[in-house]
Amino acid sequence: MTDHTRNLILVVDDDVDLLAAIRECLEFEGYEVATALNGEEGLKKLEEISPKLIILDMNMPGMGGFPFLREMGASERLSKIPVLVFTARANLEEFFEGVNVAGFMAKPCEPDALLREVKRIIAERHASVAAPRAAAPESRKRLLLAEEDGGRREALCEAFRAAGYEVTAVHRGTDVLEKIVLEKPDVVVMRLILEGMNGDAVTLVMDSIPEIGKTPVVLYEDSGAIPRERATQVRKKTAGLRKFVKSSRSEDLIASVKMILEMHARE
Repeated sequence: MTDHTRNLILVVDDDVDLLAAIRECLEFEGYEVATALNGEEGLKKLEEISPKLIILDMNMPGMGGFPFLREMGASERLSKIPVLVFTARANLEEFFEGVNVAGFMAKPCEPDALLREVKRIIAERHASVAAPRAAAPESRKRLLLAEEDGGRREALCEAFRAAGYEVTAVHRGTDVLEKIVLEKPDVVVMRLILEGMNGDAVTLVMDSIPEIGKTPVVLYEDSGAIPRERATQVRKKTAGLRKFVKSSRSEDLIASVKMILEMHARE
């Protein structure tokens, strides 16, 4: 089984046109998508992947949605994967209020409505895994996040907020400097590769401005194309506290932010 994908979603539905439409909608928002035409195919896919969410139709040839849910419930690993029931059988909504699923949507629906529900479920899952306890409001730190991928940015924002941070988010590297000057965050978290100006370039500019040069920064990048020496240069060239994380998982970034803030407090 592989588990290297960030926001992988499995869609189980026998309508091939609908599968294509859902895939296009989700991939445009930065999600990775796997598909299956019935429950049996879906279970086989789950032997190889561990998705963040399953979007499940109920009425399919072969194994339908109900036996698929029973098989998931019998597995300790699969039972932890949230399921969004997506079906034309709108009369089932009341039934699923008493069933352990993450959400219910009736077909047809607007793509934006489906996308909002997907983001809600994944964000809640991130928050429950990454931060079971939120900090008290009076101890909240201000965090600036720079991430150009919309779906990932929203999920990270939700995870950081659940972990007790006040979060402002931007998608361009060139917007980071303005936000630092105006909002004076306690910590900056940004992807190394960004639109407009890359994260390491932003840190070099920060070092030339005394008012913001000491702001701690967590840079992250999970792309295998980033040479190791570039990450090392990020730490050597900058004057303030800088940490490079080769991951975009909320759990790893939250831990890194906590570590760098503790180091900053000791200075």
